[in-house]
Amino acid sequence: MYIPAPPQPKEVEAKSLTPFTGADHTKLRDFLFECGLVFKNKHRTFTTDETKITYAIQYLDGVAKRHFRRFIETQSNDPKVNDWAVFAQELQTIFGDPDRTKRASRKLLNLKMKDNGRVHDYTVQFKEAADEVGWSNDILQDLYYNGLLDRIQDLWAQHGPPPVFDNLVREAQNYDNRYWQRLAEKKQALATPARTSDPKPPFKPTTSTSNPSSTFQQASQPKSTSASTSSRSTSSAPKSSNAPSKDLTSILGPDGKLKPEEKARREKLGLCSYCGGNHEQCNLKPSGSSSKDSDKPSTPSKSTSNAASSSKPKGRVAQVVDSGDASDTGDAAATDF
Repeated sequence: MYIPAPPQPKEVEAKSLTPFTGADHTKLRDFLFECGLVFKNKHRTFTTDETKITYAIQYLDGVAKRHFRRFIETQSNDPKVNDWAVFAQELQTIFGDPDRTKRASRKLLNLKMKDNGRVHDYTVQFKEAADEVGWSNDILQDLYYNGLLDRIQDLWAQHGPPPVFDNLVREAQNYDNRYWQRLAEKKQALATPARTSDPKPPFKPTTSTSNPSSTFQQASQPKSTSASTSSRSTSSAPKSSNAPSKDLTSILGPDGKLKPEEKARREKLGLCSYCGGNHEQCNLKPSGSSSKDSDKPSTPSKSTSNAASSSKPKGRVAQVVDSGDASDTGDAAATDF
């Protein structure tokens, strides 16, 4: 019975190589590594060493390409152009870094984390140098632990670091990531203002909408004697009063006495002849007047402005012309309001 052969796996498209000129010996290892990837992805194309070497030489340039040119031109059977292992070793001998292992060793022995550095950056540098030397994991574990910062080493202060190198690296990176995450949380908390209770609205003084008459009454009233000491000290200097004086020209004549019409109006309404109020006993009535003269006002004293601007005129005792004639009593007396 015929059994068909299993299908061959398809080849994978490979990326073109980065040309190697031989000027920088640190680029040779990357060049050989890329060659191995291409040969693996196109395993059916590069089945012989000769095809591999021919492909690699196409990506050589400068002095490296000129070194193998004479072997190709003369069709030499030299293993340098017929055996891949010999070809790669020739590149390492002439264009490689002869001090690569020693330099990597010195880097591992002196490598330390930087202050405020990241474990990730330190790990990348450490493993890059460790791949060059090929030391055992026990040695690499001690060197890696010694290069960590104190804040990382304190993680294993009680139970000690992991005995496996890969576990040590993993725990160090996890702890460092949490450390930086916590710092970011603290920074955000400081930047966010703390919430408080609802603040009271700012005080805004209200303007008085009172009419001019109330303002005049408040200005004319004397200040309370219970004012604070600080207010009296700050206002010790006398202030000139700008309150307007009461206009009495409508009720007083040029002689300072009540006009006939005002006098008649007060008698008709039963108002006081001294102050114009409706009461039995007037506080403005002079103390020397008799009881029968309670309704007889006295004429006020004249001021320099025809008694019109005086706010507190003084009363004048009524003068009786004829004691026997009661009808002439009102004509002989006058009040200031």
